Amino acid sequence: MSATEVQTPVSPVLPVSPSPLGKTVTGCEVKTALASARSAGIELSLDGEDLALTAPTPPPPAVLELIARHKAEIVLWLRPGADGWSLEDWHVYFDKCGFGACVVEWLNRNPVCSPSDHCLWCGGQDELNNLLLPFGAHPDGRAWLHGGCWPDWSKERKAEAIAALGLMGLVGAASVLDQAVPVDDRGSRVPERIRQRDRAGERGCA
Repeated sequence: MSATEVQTPVSPVLPVSPSPLGKTVTGCEVKTALASARSAGIELSLDGEDLALTAPTPPPPAVLELIARHKAEIVLWLRPGADGWSLEDWHVYFDKCGFGACVVEWLNRNPVCSPSDHCLWCGGQDELNNLLLPFGAHPDGRAWLHGGCWPDWSKERKAEAIAALGLMGLVGAASVLDQAVPVDDRGSRVPERIRQRDRAGERGCA
């Protein structure tokens, strides 16, 4: 931190609300608070369960009051999930690339691996006219399914992705269930800010 910067606490540490994500972190108020903070030159980061602010000059009191009012929601918004992305990352990606791309990204970041001796969908074994095939591109393994079982399994996986995205406040057309999902085609469309975080190890990639 340079000599001209000030570390500005928002408020005493507050417990994070356990309310469902879809009810606490998807409103316009959180985006407005973050936009106001960044317009005022404030950098926000997480400090455990608390929110740390860094600014080159003392921020306007009105902006600090807005951040304090939505502190718990902002913490949830900025905290990385198990897949390495925060809710803010997902919303940035949705705004840039659309809902279908978010479904692909969620599937890539939440891969499924299974043993190669039976079908993940029906439980059957490898057969001469019904071979087990590997699906996916995760470095730790593949999902093994009969070719005929893959469409139903894939549709269920996309439904799982749609449900997970819905909890983040991201909603799109149900027709995505009938669209083909390419494997790991996201690279060129991920916003540069998020790609830099992934490369720096601040957001883990699955």
